[in-house]
Amino acid sequence: MTVVHNLRHHNRSRILEWLAKNGSASRPEIAAAMNVSKVTITSIVNDLIADQWLLESAKTEGATGRPAGLVHLHPALGTVLAIDLQPTSIHVQSSNLLAETGTTKQYKTTKKLEQDVLKILQAEQKLASYGTLREVVVAVPAPIQPDGNLGQPSRLHHFDTQPILEWGSANKVAVSFENDVKLAAVAEFSEGAAIYQNDFALLSEREDGVALALYLGGTLYRGQTGRAGEIALLGWKQQKQIVPLEQLALATRELAVAQVCAALAVTLDLSLFLIQQSDSTVATLDVANHIREFVLRPIDVRSSQFGETGTLRGALIQAAKLAQHRLFSQE
Repeated sequence: MTVVHNLRHHNRSRILEWLAKNGSASRPEIAAAMNVSKVTITSIVNDLIADQWLLESAKTEGATGRPAGLVHLHPALGTVLAIDLQPTSIHVQSSNLLAETGTTKQYKTTKKLEQDVLKILQAEQKLASYGTLREVVVAVPAPIQPDGNLGQPSRLHHFDTQPILEWGSANKVAVSFENDVKLAAVAEFSEGAAIYQNDFALLSEREDGVALALYLGGTLYRGQTGRAGEIALLGWKQQKQIVPLEQLALATRELAVAQVCAALAVTLDLSLFLIQQSDSTVATLDVANHIREFVLRPIDVRSSQFGETGTLRGALIQAAKLAQHRLFSQE
């Protein structure tokens, strides 16, 4: 490629990335944002429209819809898929590359989780409401190891990721797995209760278990083995025995979890702690007040914005970002 061709290719990718982040814009607005001449931007935008990467609004000023002259990503540029896989249920949501919320579908699991997921993938690939299925993020109640496989502790016993990954490879669809609580934190960081907060923790409190997710310096923290936040691995001394945290009676577990979270908040100097609780535990657990009591300085402890839907929302956001990166970098 020549230098001129490389620069044009680079600017095409920049325009797509900018529109994905900022929405509709006119050619002069894009030129100003990119610090590139209007002539160059107009030429590239026209090429992107001709190649069906972008779509220009046909509406006129004052009419319903986008004003004329504004361009935006083509709505059929690609489909992304979020799957929240739990032991007894699967929630699914598809969207375009902007992660605009769609309809949530719910399925009951069988004893063959791999087959359940494969059936969903096959059906969603055929449907592909926004164009070619490009990216799938599967949320799981387990840590994700550096090699991409599920680690322990996992609530999906004997679940094998290989058939799903092989399906993705055979169908040229990028498939990845991520911890469900970490994805809930992605949703809160991107557009929820932790937006604009670079350092915070999210505690997921359910009747059957607890887990943490951490954002440090604006980045999701996973740890060396992917187990960062897996406080279920902690033991607690009770009657001269060490009892796993999740096996404690709820009242005792509440205090233990609060002390762990308070210590973490002080150690990492966190100013925000989000609590995500399922409906079944809200009446029983009051971890938030205990954290405030144990941290001997002001700390903002509040409920997550998305609640239990945060995992699916985070998976959709992550799928869209990954798809954008892969697609626009190849463009």
